[in-house]
Amino acid sequence: MSSKSKSNAWKTFKQNKTLVIMSLPAIVFFFIFSYIPMPGIYIAFTDYRYDLGIFKSPFVGFENFRFLIESGDLLRLVRNTVLYNIAFILLGNIFQIFLALLLNEINNRT
Repeated sequence: MSSKSKSNAWKTFKQNKTLVIMSLPAIVFFFIFSYIPMPGIYIAFTDYRYDLGIFKSPFVGFENFRFLIESGDLLRLVRNTVLYNIAFILLGNIFQIFLALLLNEINNRT
C-alpha cells in the first residue's frame, strides 16, 4: 500500500468519522453474536468436560447428534426453538412499532 493510498484512506476516515462511530455498536454486536459463539461448533463434536477444557476433551464426532436424534426429544426441542423465535420476533416487532408510533406522536405535539 503506497503512502498516497494510506493518506487517502486516512482522509476518508476523517471525513466519515461520525459514520464510523455510529456503526461501532453494530460492529461490536456482530462480533459478539457471530464470532464469539464459534467455539461452540467444535464443542458440539466433543464429549466436553469442564476439567479438560475445550481442546483436551475427547473428540466424538457425530455421537452427540446421534444421541439427540435417538433420544426422542429432537421434535420437542425444534418445536420449542421455533416457537420461541416466532414469539421473540413478533413481540419485538410489535414493541418497535409501538415505540415508533409513540415517539412520532410525541414529536407531532410540538
